[in-house]
Amino acid sequence: MARLQIVLLDEPSLGLLPQLVASLYETLASLCDEGISILLVDQMAQLAFSVAHHLYVLETGKII
Repeated sequence: MARLQIVLLDEPSLGLLPQLVASLYETLASLCDEGISILLVDQMAQLAFSVAHHLYVLETGKII
């Protein structure tokens, strides 16, 4: 079986209870530690910053 290389997520925390959001981001951090790339789009910037090694912030469609 092929090893997972990348995970793509668009607003994964939307509508989740805060406890589930925390668990989700712990899981994402674990995946990063295993060398798995994650492409994440999320309005919760603070949490995204906590797991990001590289990041881009967009405002009105432009990288700032």
